[in-house]
Order: sequence, then structure tokens, then C-alpha cells
Amino acid sequence: MPQFLLDMRTPAQRLQTSKRRLPFGLDASEFIQHFDQKSLDSTDFVARLKKLEKLNSSLQVVFPLLQDARKDRQRGLVKHPGASTDRPWLPSDVQSVIDTMNIDDTNNKAAVAQSIPKRKTRTPAQRDPSSSKRARTDNAHETGTPSGSNPE
Repeated sequence: MPQFLLDMRTPAQRLQTSKRRLPFGLDASEFIQHFDQKSLDSTDFVARLKKLEKLNSSLQVVFPLLQDARKDRQRGLVKHPGASTDRPWLPSDVQSVIDTMNIDDTNNKAAVAQSIPKRKTRTPAQRDPSSSKRARTDNAHETGTPSGSNPE
């Protein structure tokens, strides 16, 4: 008989005793205080919070953003197909913050990339063809001696 059928504990109890770590260093009771029991039981919600934690490890910074995303969803300002406006927390709330942070991160990377001066390179028309190694080698093949050398 599979082990999971024998375990009659609630998901929160199994989570507490498992080696699985909750995001932002929260224990189960702290997690429930910030979010709720259903969120603790949702593996998708917890997984997305862990992903968010990798983007910004401070719950003090992230939690107000999560609350704003939740309020926007509950007011119907953000459309997520099939997303409930009644539930306190959904994985889509976390995903909204992740998407926002990824956009901000992409914009920051683009700004940094634009601020770095590009290396100046010459176009083929600006190069002196006789100074290239290939030109010297090609010339050596035609005359038997590399250009610039005097056969004596």
C-alpha cells in the first residue's frame, strides 16, 4: 500500500515535519499569519513564493507587492482566467509580482547594457587589407614569398 495513503495528517502537518523549507525562512505558523492555511496547503503557491524569494529574498519588500497584486485581482483589475476574486491568496498573485520583477530586472539590464560603451571595431572598408595576416599569406602563395620580405 502506498505510503501517502497511510499518512492521515493534514498537509500543513506533513509540511511541518517534512524537510521541505518554506520560503523567506517562515515556519508554518508565520506563513499562515502572512497568508492563510489554504495557501500553505497549495504546493503551487509555495513553489511560486520560492521562485519569488530567489528574485528578492526580503519578505518586507515583497509582501506589500503581494498585497497590491491580491487587491488588484480581487477588484477585478487584473484578469486571470478562472481566478477567484473571493479567495484571499492565489498563485497568480505571486506570479504577478514575479512578472513585474522580471520586467523591472530586464529594463535594468537593458539600461546597464546601454550605458556600457561599445567596443569600436573597424568595418572591412576601414581596414588596410595589406596589413592583415591573410593578405600576407595570400601574397606568399602567389609569389612564393610573404609580402614585406625581401628574397635575397
